Formats: sequence, structure tokens, C-alpha cells
Amino acid sequence: MNKKRFYTVLMLFFFTALVGGFSQTDDGKAIIKSGLEKFTKGQYAHAIIDFRQIILNPSYENLYDAAYFWIARSYMEEGILSKAESNLEFFIQNFPSSRFYPEAIYQKGRLLYMQQDYENSIQVLYEYLKKYPKAPFAANSYFWIAESLYALGHFDKAQQLYAYLIKEYPTSYKVETSKYKLSLIALKQHEEELLKLLRLSHEEYLKVINDFQNREKTYEQALAGYQRKLLAASSNDTKKLLKELNAELSKKDQEIASLNRQLVEEKDKTAKTPSDSSINASQTTTLNPKNTTNISELLTLKSEALELKAFYLDWLQSKSGE
Repeated sequence: MNKKRFYTVLMLFFFTALVGGFSQTDDGKAIIKSGLEKFTKGQYAHAIIDFRQIILNPSYENLYDAAYFWIARSYMEEGILSKAESNLEFFIQNFPSSRFYPEAIYQKGRLLYMQQDYENSIQVLYEYLKKYPKAPFAANSYFWIAESLYALGHFDKAQQLYAYLIKEYPTSYKVETSKYKLSLIALKQHEEELLKLLRLSHEEYLKVINDFQNREKTYEQALAGYQRKLLAASSNDTKKLLKELNAELSKKDQEIASLNRQLVEEKDKTAKTPSDSSINASQTTTLNPKNTTNISELLTLKSEALELKAFYLDWLQSKSGE
């Protein structure tokens, strides 16, 4: 049963109840009937005009409660909530014994929901359910409480009430809407889980990046320290090596000086050999190759020593420029 048909049946029920209780003239009955018919057809502005005829006529005083109630309901359906509120509050304050009073409390809770006053709507509707647990609008009350909870973001509690309504009031026309809202909550919960995972992934990503940057900085600091140590170690090693090379060069210089002395001595011996009358030709022939070989060896050694010295000097010069 859709909402329009539901209200039509409901209005006819109330109209029948009203007619049974009337003691006023047929004119008053006709006006109430006309207003209800217009209300069920959605002609709320015209219905309000009929109901106002009742409250403007003192002879219809016994119908004031019905008139104020339906005026408030008509304004609610039109969306004119401020006027709906004023008429409904007037009814609640002045007609506590009216047959419409229980529904008026329910409608107040629904009106508060329409005004987005969700917390007060929940409170009023719970009071209605507590006082009238078997009332015709019990299922609707649970629905609007669930809707208020949903609007406030209390999805778990709203989910419980939607499920309760579906189970306990399977014939209510609010069941289909409740099922739809349950699917929305399930989807929203799934989205929240995905968002949570994304947030965690993003946070983990940022943490990894931060850790990497910290480690990179640590590595750079450590590398700089190692470079300083290597430079210091290289400097010390170079000094040590230079000392060893200088000692080696000094040794080579001594060797070269010794070779020079030997060359001089060999030259002197060679120079004396041809004029020595005590030595015959065969002896001369024997001595000359030997002397030549010694001189050649000495020259080769000297050349190698000089080349080695030049290499060391070049190396020292290149190091001194670093």
C-alpha cells in the first residue's frame, strides 16, 4: 500500500470516528467531511479553509480539536512547518483528551524530524512508543527514529532499528524503505572500510617515505664521516708513503754516487791500460772486454736508478698538488 492510499484509508477512518461523535449541526459535519476529502486529495490549502470555518464558529466548539489537528497536518503536508508547529502545539496544550492526541504526539516527532531537530524528534517518538506501544503509528515511529539516527551519523543504531521494523512490522509500508536504507548503510560501511584502508595505506606510505628519508640522511651523515676518516687515513698513509719514498730516493742517490765513483775508477783504469808497457797485446785484449762490460753494467744501473728517481719525483709532485 503506497503512502497516498494509506492516508486515504486513515482519513476515512478518522472521519467515521468523528461522525459517530458529533452532536453539532449537519453543517459542521459537512465542513469536516469536505476538509478531509480535500486533504486526502492533496488539496491542503482548500482543506485548511474548511477547517478554519470550524474554529471561527463558536457553535462548532466541540470540533475545534479536529480542526486544529487537521490544520496542523495540512501545513505539514504543504511544508509550511512554522505554522504546522504553532497549530500542533496549540492542539497538544489544549486538547489532551482528544481522540487525535496520541497521533498528535507522533506527528510532533515527525515534524521535529522535518525541522532537522533529530535529537528531540528521537526523544518525542520514544515517549510516544513508551506511552502507546500498540498505537497505529508504532512502526512509523521506529522508522523516523531510525531516520534521525541515520541523519546524525549513528549508522549502527539506525541499522538495528531498521532491521527491527522489518522483523516486527512486516506489513508496514515503511519496510521497503527500511530495506533500502539498510543497503545504504551496508554500502556506507563498506566505503568507510575502504577509506580506512586507504588512510592506513597512505599513512604507511608516508611512514615509509619518512623512514627512507631518515635513513638516507643517516647514510649521508655516515658516508660523510667515512669520507673524513678515509681522507684522514689517506693523508696519514701518504705521509708514511712519502717518508718511505724519500728514504728509498736517498738510498738510490747513494747508489748513484757509488756508481759514479766506480765509473770514474773504471775510466781511469781504461785510460792507463794502453800505455802500460808491462802488459802484452794478449793481456790487453783480455782486459778490454771485461772493462767494457763493467762500464756498460754500471751505466745501465745508473740509468735505471735515475729513471726510478725521476718517477718518484713526478709522483711526489702530483701528490703535493692534491
